[in-house]
This record gives sequence, C-alpha cells and structure tokens, in this order.
Amino acid sequence: LRGKCRNVLGWAFTVMCVYRILISSVNVALSRVAKVDPATRILTLGVRHLGIPLDPMYWAPVLSIVFVSYLVFANTRTFISRILVLFRQLATSVSSDLFVLVLAEVMAVYFPACVILLRIWLPEAYRGELSSVLGEDVDFSAFHR
Repeated sequence: LRGKCRNVLGWAFTVMCVYRILISSVNVALSRVAKVDPATRILTLGVRHLGIPLDPMYWAPVLSIVFVSYLVFANTRTFISRILVLFRQLATSVSSDLFVLVLAEVMAVYFPACVILLRIWLPEAYRGELSSVLGEDVDFSAFHR
C-alpha cells in the first residue's frame, strides 16, 4: 500500500512538473506573469467540481507551505545522501577538504533557490514579509513566469 501511494504521488508530481514546464514556457514566450498560484487554482477547481465545503483562499496558503516545505526537505535530503554516496566512493585524505568546500558552495546556492521557490508559491498577501528579508529592490517578476 505504501509503495502504491508513493507511485501515485510520483505520477502526480510528474504531471505537475510537466504542467509547470509548459506553463512557464508559455509565460516566458508571451511575457505573462501568473496571477494565481497553482495551489489556489487546483484547490478552487477541486472544490468547485467535487462540491466540498472548503474555503480555498484559507487553505491554499497552508497547502502551498506544506507542499513547498516537503519539496525542499525531500530534495535537500536526497541531494545530500547522493553526494555522501559519491564522497564515500571517491574520498581520500586530500579530497575530503575539497569536497566539504564544494558541498558548502552548492548548499549556499541551493538554499536561496529554495527560499525563492517558497516565495513564488506563496499567495501575494503573504509575500511581503519574505520579500523584505530577501530585499525590496529585487525584481522577482522573472521568477514568476
């Protein structure tokens, strides 16, 4: 049962990734900026078609945070475990210092990318706090396409 659930989730994430790539390509080609985040859109369509008494405007940010947090945690954990396997195969006393430096550099780039991903998936009402931390003068429109 657990394997079947993971398989279904894998296929759902695959469909979602293909959808995001297609929509992002169209948005870049047409210079459009998405007005509604995907979680709100999917939740609104699901509530409307299934007749579930749920407030999408309340639950969409919660589900967005949960989803993005899962992605960040799962991707970081997987990335580090794969790097550690590679390190165990290639490690010598000289290469261990170099490996630590490269891993620190990669993680230093990966963390801001995850924060920007988190900001993109948040509804506009909640982006202000995160934008003030990242910098008010940064133009985030390129990331929202």
